[in-house]
Amino acid sequence: MIQDDFILIYERYQKELENKYKTHVIESLYNSNTVMIKDAYIDKLTKVLNKNYLLENQLKFNDAISIGVIMLDIDYFKKYNDGYGHIKGDIILSSVASKIKDICGDNNIVIRYGGEEFLIISYNIDKLSLKILGETICNQIHDLELEHNFSEVSNYVTVSVGCYYKILDKNDTYTNLIELADSCLYE
Repeated sequence: MIQDDFILIYERYQKELENKYKTHVIESLYNSNTVMIKDAYIDKLTKVLNKNYLLENQLKFNDAISIGVIMLDIDYFKKYNDGYGHIKGDIILSSVASKIKDICGDNNIVIRYGGEEFLIISYNIDKLSLKILGETICNQIHDLELEHNFSEVSNYVTVSVGCYYKILDKNDTYTNLIELADSCLYE
C-alpha cells in the first residue's frame, strides 16, 4: 500500500514537472519569437519600423475612413555625410527619427523608408491636421539646431515633407499612396 502511494505521488510530481517544463519552453519560444519579430521589423539605428514591416504586413486600412501619408527626406544628407562623416550622419538619422517619433506619438506609424527617408502614416486624420503635422515636424527638426554647414538652405539640419491626404476607397493601396506622397515631396 505504501509503495502504491509512493508511485502515485511520484507520478503526480512527474506530471507537475512536465507541465512546468512545457510552460517554460512555450514562454521561451514566445520570447524568442518576439525578439526575432522586433529584429525583423525595427530599424536598429533609428529604432523606428523599417521598410520590411511595411512590405511584409501591408498594413490594413481596417475601419479607417481617411489616411494621411507623409514622405520625409533629410535635406542635403549626402553632403552632410560627405562633410561630417557617416558616424555623425548616423547620429543625425537617430536624432531626426527620435524627434519624429516624439511628435507623432502612438497615433501614427513611423517607418524608415530608405537611407534618409521616413514615412509617416496617419489614419482618420483630417487634411488640416496632416498639414500641421508636416509643418510641426519640419519646424521642430530645424529647432534642434543640429549643425549642417554643407546644406544649401540652412546652417542646421532641415527636412522636406510631402503630405498626401485621401478619403479611402476600395481601390487604394499603400504602394499608390506612398507614390503620391513621394510626388508631393518633390513638389
